[in-house]
Amino acid sequence: MCNTIKIDQDLEHMPDCRKAKGCDMKRILRAFAVIHFSYLFFFIPVLACQFLNAAVWNIPADFATPQAAIDAVNTEPSPDEYFVKPGDTLVVSPGTYPVFFIPDRLPGLVVRSSGGRDATVIDGTGSAIWQYFGTAAADSTIDGFTLKKKDDALVNGDAIQLKNLFIDSVGARGIRIRWGKGISITDTIIMGSAVTGLWVNHESSSKPIEELTLRNVNIDGPATGIFLAGVSDTRDILMENCTISGCSKAGISIQMNGLCFHRRLIIRNCLFTLNPGKGITAFFQSATYPDTDHVRIYNNYFADNGLNADMLHPITCILWNTDKSPGPTS
Repeated sequence: MCNTIKIDQDLEHMPDCRKAKGCDMKRILRAFAVIHFSYLFFFIPVLACQFLNAAVWNIPADFATPQAAIDAVNTEPSPDEYFVKPGDTLVVSPGTYPVFFIPDRLPGLVVRSSGGRDATVIDGTGSAIWQYFGTAAADSTIDGFTLKKKDDALVNGDAIQLKNLFIDSVGARGIRIRWGKGISITDTIIMGSAVTGLWVNHESSSKPIEELTLRNVNIDGPATGIFLAGVSDTRDILMENCTISGCSKAGISIQMNGLCFHRRLIIRNCLFTLNPGKGITAFFQSATYPDTDHVRIYNNYFADNGLNADMLHPITCILWNTDKSPGPTS
């Protein structure tokens, strides 16, 4: 009714030619308003139904394990119809479960523990075959687990969230990211990996890594805490409030060459300590890397490292904050 009144008021100020019989603007605008609101009344219930239809599955009450829930097929209403649908939630009770992987057919799936990471363990150490933990589903979330494994946790996809994880790896890498936009890893501990805690290395130029956020991530003990590389540009990587310690080679290794530029990489408010190797090492294979502020490293604290920071090519695109960061000393 409010919109009809507004239309009537507007018509009072229209020229007479617009109210003529051959151009009945009043009827046209009223018809448009009716159609406009009919679309709203049609789509709102549809969106609401989609939201209300998102199911919550309890593990192990409904399915024995998270992977069993992901794989379960309901053959009664129609063959090969999966029980778990995009947008559903798996609530995992305290206990120990085998590894699981979220496929790309389940965007929006949330897998979270009800008792927190200390009480809910995903154990892949005893598997006789190579099994990956992680997700390839857009907008998916994994929240609140201790992960014990002997291989990489894979994260490939857009808008993926890993939260409140404790990753104790006996394999080469803690987490491996090969592509994706909008991935975030928060409030997570990674330790025990032999090679690197977090491997960020996209292997295809058609699928870059963009908008990666690392916040409150603690990495302890691998040869390299975080390895940044790739075959083309990475963009908008933010690392803040993180602690990197106990790394024999480097807390962070940033590698750039003629193919791989890290655009808008920010490392701030982080602690690099007790690394026998280097706090940060940056290796540049190209002397023609753009002389801009693509990489900003500031407000960090370095303590008791073998070498706090090392740049193997002296370019000025890296900004060091001299108040808290000692700057590159090679």
